[in-house]
Amino acid sequence: MSTDGLFTVLFDLLAGSPHYMITGSLSFLPLVPKYREPGEDLDVFVRRDVFEARRFAFESAGQLRALRVPEVALASASPFSRVFMPRTGFLHLETSEGRLDIALYDESDASVKLILGLGICIAMTGAICTRLNHLHWKAHTYHSAAPEFMFLTKAVGYLSALRDGTAPEFRRTKHYADLLHMAPVVDGRFALQLLDSLRVGWRGISFPNWFQKWVNPYAIVDLGELQRVLV
Repeated sequence: MSTDGLFTVLFDLLAGSPHYMITGSLSFLPLVPKYREPGEDLDVFVRRDVFEARRFAFESAGQLRALRVPEVALASASPFSRVFMPRTGFLHLETSEGRLDIALYDESDASVKLILGLGICIAMTGAICTRLNHLHWKAHTYHSAAPEFMFLTKAVGYLSALRDGTAPEFRRTKHYADLLHMAPVVDGRFALQLLDSLRVGWRGISFPNWFQKWVNPYAIVDLGELQRVLV
């Protein structure tokens, strides 16, 4: 089992499609010194039509399971996750090489939408697809998502920990090490643009701002506050 082997599994499943984005720690290099070798999983966005066209191959590659909203890391920080529990477009595929953490997305010219189920999604600017990085790790060359997305996602975790009193524990995690590692290199302007665009909606209609504060996990993120509290 290895991340190296998971890349081989992923590329076999994609069958040459360019419509994917590696996320997580491997969306920015070099890796944090203490965490040079990723764990035995690989985080990836896959466009939904690509997955549907290759569904049989994905299902044949291992045990495939759709997560419910409270199991999705970026959604679990929202109080909404305690009452809204459909199956989502976030999938775990357990293979002989480890786990692929797959997030299905729909893409248009203006936006990318991550699927939370029952017509509800998290939308973000389509610019994330034009800012792909082409990275090389070991023998693999791959597309990675703009690191600003993972930076904001990890910021949700840290700012939530500050509010619930678990920040000391969070600072001992790899997520905090990643935050510190990314902070000097992320594009602040694009991070703000991306943050402003991250909206929860239903069937393409964005929920109003007052409701975003309840359902949108990214509503907690204040980049100014984050800059002050990162030590």
